[in-house]
Amino acid sequence: MKLSRTHIELIIIGVLLLILAVHSLNIPIESPVKVTTGVEATDESAQVVNNTERAQTPIADVEKATNPTENINTSVYTGHGVSFEYPESWSVSTEKEGNDDLIFVEKTDESNTYFQVQIIPDSDMSEEDVKNEMPITFGWFKISDETITLNGENAYLDVYKAYLWPFIWDYRIETITLVKNNTMYSLLLQAPNNDFDKEPFDIMLNSFKLT
Repeated sequence: MKLSRTHIELIIIGVLLLILAVHSLNIPIESPVKVTTGVEATDESAQVVNNTERAQTPIADVEKATNPTENINTSVYTGHGVSFEYPESWSVSTEKEGNDDLIFVEKTDESNTYFQVQIIPDSDMSEEDVKNEMPITFGWFKISDETITLNGENAYLDVYKAYLWPFIWDYRIETITLVKNNTMYSLLLQAPNNDFDKEPFDIMLNSFKLT
């Protein structure tokens, strides 16, 4: 059936009213995404680099370990000035974005569950700046914030919920940020909201160290 001009105008007005209603209710319409873009990842556990590449992009050492308290087999990541344990079944990759080093530890089950570390050298941000800064990410809604201690270092924890309208996505995101020796370390944890507390993020956090 061909629509008349009046019908088309009514449809357009209806769509605009719907968008206005969604905006007024503060309903997000985007999904959570990784913080970085446009850089090719390198799976350290699967690829071999030559000596020239190794000199340009240091590859971290990965060794086997066992976490008796969690009864989960783990590996140890060491590189880029940090070390931590992570579940052996998760995959590790690194990226370079400008001067920043990024480490992704991702659960290999298509759940978009991961632990990310971003190392930002020569940061001009103070601890107070880090404490007061909030990530500008559409679709994130802050639940809480607090000062914590991460392996003896003062750090700032922010907890968010993230949605994709109409509620196809429902994620919990935690960011932990600390500054030491003019370097900022930004950690990000993400998992479906209902599963977040079931994931072994405590293995990474409890073992996280600056080397």
